[in-house]
Amino acid sequence: MEVRREQQLLQEELKEQEAQRLRDEEEQHHLRELEALERKREQQNLLQEEIIKINTETIRAKEHKKEQEKMAVLKAMEYIQHKAEQDAEKEAKQMSIKKEREKEVARLRALQERDRDYKADKAAIAKQEAEEALKQQKALVHADGLRQQLRECQQQAVTKRRELFKEREELDEVARQRRLRLDDIKERKLKEL
Repeated sequence: MEVRREQQLLQEELKEQEAQRLRDEEEQHHLRELEALERKREQQNLLQEEIIKINTETIRAKEHKKEQEKMAVLKAMEYIQHKAEQDAEKEAKQMSIKKEREKEVARLRALQERDRDYKADKAAIAKQEAEEALKQQKALVHADGLRQQLRECQQQAVTKRRELFKEREELDEVARQRRLRLDDIKERKLKEL
């Protein structure tokens, strides 16, 4: 009876030890699962952080690229506008130079026309005076009593011709000086262009 009782207690103790061992193993297994789950969660967190980091850097890179493209477009637009302004300014300057040159040419032509008209008028007057002097000389030749007057008229005519010749030379010199000044002005204007 006593032996059976001890065997029964021993079996119960063994069962209890086995149950405890199973509980310990189950607890260890549960702990390992928790640790594995924790490691997995940490890995997921790290992966999530890495994904966020990569996404942030990608967004930042896209924004930087977009800003650079925007700056490049602005610079191109500024260059085009600056070039257009330069071309317009250059064209306006060339038009102004062309107008000034045309005005100067017209002015010089007008001066030349006036100079030719002046010379033509002077030549006509000189011819008319010479013809009148010749008529006077012919009329005086037929009058014996007017020989002295003829000589005086001839002398006056000679003197007048000399004066006219001298005046013509002076006017020619004035015209020559004017032509020299006009040529000098034209040369300076052409050099400025």
